Amino acid sequence: MKLNKNIIKDVINYVIEKQTFDFDTGQMTPILITSIVKDLSNNDENKMEEVACAIVRCINEGLVFSNYLRSSVWATAEIIDITFKGFEWLENN
Repeated sequence: MKLNKNIIKDVINYVIEKQTFDFDTGQMTPILITSIVKDLSNNDENKMEEVACAIVRCINEGLVFSNYLRSSVWATAEIIDITFKGFEWLENN
């Protein structure tokens, strides 16, 4: 699948806009990957595949922190935070 920089931007911006800091745990609140896919794709099956692919590429390139590994369950995987590399990528693209 071709790299779509606009969807990668959408994913990173989605996390930035939706995420909050939990003072009780001292951590950013994680966001379910499936929620990001659903919200950014508007249930369009082709767009869902593009968004999911962009998320995996963000994880693989270290733009986001995630608990998703290829051996874990996609439905329960979360993005935990944006990395400094992710913020830098967003600024430069």
